[in-house]
Amino acid sequence: FDRKLKPSNAVGNPEVHGFSDGGEQAFGGVIFLRWELDDGSYRCVAVMVKPFVAPLKKKSIPRLELLGCLALSRMYDTCRKALEFVNMKDFKRIFWIDSTTVLSWVRTPPRQFKPFVSSRVAEIQETIGTEDFRYVRSKSNPADGLTRGIEPAELANWLAGPSFLKFPEAQWPEFHEDLRLSNSVCQETMKEKKSSFSSNCNKEVNEVNVCLATEEKKENPILCHLMAACSSFSKVRRTLAYILRFTQNARKINMKKGTITAQELQISEKYLFKLCQDSLDLSRFEEKLLPRTDQDGLQRAHGRLEEIRSLSEEMRNPIILPRNHPLVKLLLQHLHDKRRHCGYKSLMHEARKRFWIIGLRSYLNEIMKNWDNARIQSVLTEEFSCDFKWLWNVPHASHQNGVVESLIKSVRQAFNVTCKSQAFTAEQWSTFLAEISYVINSGPLYPSSDGVWESPPVTPNDILLGQHNSPPQPTPEDRINPRDLLRCTQNRIVDFWKCWLKHFAPNLLPRNKWFRKRDNVQVGDLVLELDPKHKRCQWKMALITEVHPGSDGLVRKVRMKTQTGEYDRPIHKLCLIATREELDAD
Repeated sequence: FDRKLKPSNAVGNPEVHGFSDGGEQAFGGVIFLRWELDDGSYRCVAVMVKPFVAPLKKKSIPRLELLGCLALSRMYDTCRKALEFVNMKDFKRIFWIDSTTVLSWVRTPPRQFKPFVSSRVAEIQETIGTEDFRYVRSKSNPADGLTRGIEPAELANWLAGPSFLKFPEAQWPEFHEDLRLSNSVCQETMKEKKSSFSSNCNKEVNEVNVCLATEEKKENPILCHLMAACSSFSKVRRTLAYILRFTQNARKINMKKGTITAQELQISEKYLFKLCQDSLDLSRFEEKLLPRTDQDGLQRAHGRLEEIRSLSEEMRNPIILPRNHPLVKLLLQHLHDKRRHCGYKSLMHEARKRFWIIGLRSYLNEIMKNWDNARIQSVLTEEFSCDFKWLWNVPHASHQNGVVESLIKSVRQAFNVTCKSQAFTAEQWSTFLAEISYVINSGPLYPSSDGVWESPPVTPNDILLGQHNSPPQPTPEDRINPRDLLRCTQNRIVDFWKCWLKHFAPNLLPRNKWFRKRDNVQVGDLVLELDPKHKRCQWKMALITEVHPGSDGLVRKVRMKTQTGEYDRPIHKLCLIATREELDAD
């Protein structure tokens, strides 16, 4: 580093040029002295260079840029005192920043901001004022090297200052600063401003956002009629497909008959999305989504996923859809049913495989609150003719949950026995947890008809899924290849079933003390046989045909009738589902 700050052929006093920058890893500033030489050329000499490591507590980029500007103001104060010490006064100064957000903050009264920005803006204004700040692009800002790093071979050129300072000021490039606040700048400003001043920034956003439409666009009458007449996305799509076929047949263009084909459904779906996009003002999201029209006339988003060829084209360029459109709500309900009533996060990921719905996260939180409750109510009332009401537990009193807590405990114990020290892949875990969830929720709750064996009983799966479809049972094999991941997962599921049934079965029986009597089972009672030898998800219900009381009058052995025959069983292997009086009353 050359410690000589003044060239031998310099003329007059120097100009002070300060540059600052901030990034995720560092921030800092650099000050150059710009000397005019006797031959009319200019030379820059680096006086002070100070980089700082970014704070451990993560801060936004505008705040880090502000910290860099604050460091520059403190560096200039030190440099000014040194120059005055050698009798250099009345020199020109210019401070360059590549952040329009920080420039707007520095030129704003600090009392409008919250404490973090307010205190730092006030110190900057007291130290160097606001008149000498200018905007510079990042590629021409030497302080950018403090945050990104510099190659050793480029260090000598970097110390010579930016190239445009070597020319007269009339030949400097014009770094156009957009004086109008952009969306991103004003959003950051609104975050840092006090609530009493945020309304003024909202007015600026409304003035700058020319994309805000003055009049709402009218909905397409065909789409409005379909929304009023159809209650599901599948029905809307199929109905429109028939309408499009009718118009083609009426014009005698490619006439078709029979059922709707998959290609016609795709054309109908794309036409629906085009009608839905008519109510969307894409200019508001032009910077973030980069919307472009594809060959089908649909607006698709483009961004950083463009070059990832491993993703599907629909995921790289999803279809942009508005938030509060009735078609979008039907589409989300359709995906929700397709994903077997998953949570809002899973539904959000499923939707973003093909679509980019504006404000999807908050919209799902609003509309999914009553979906599952309404669906469970419809299943119980329509399919099983049951009336129900919700009973909520007292907060912080899980011990009052009774049987549910016992069930949770049994599942944890079974998981601990079968899954401890087991290395599963993501696909194995997905298969394992899906089938275990079905196993746990496959236990019978009540018979669904008068004939006990004519139809399967009501289970939690029927209420949650709306249907009774048992997963395929694996065929037993004498020799299993340990490399076969599917068979390995199936073995874990079988082990879980046996272990969980061992922990779960006792919880089905009341925990009475020996001195408390319990009503004997009677002929005609409906019971559930507990046998670990049964295949998973297989629950055998039976009717009591005979009872065998002991000398003390207590029944410990019964004869029961199942769908396949009659057997003698001890009562500790049975669980009472419904008494004879309850069955007769139904």
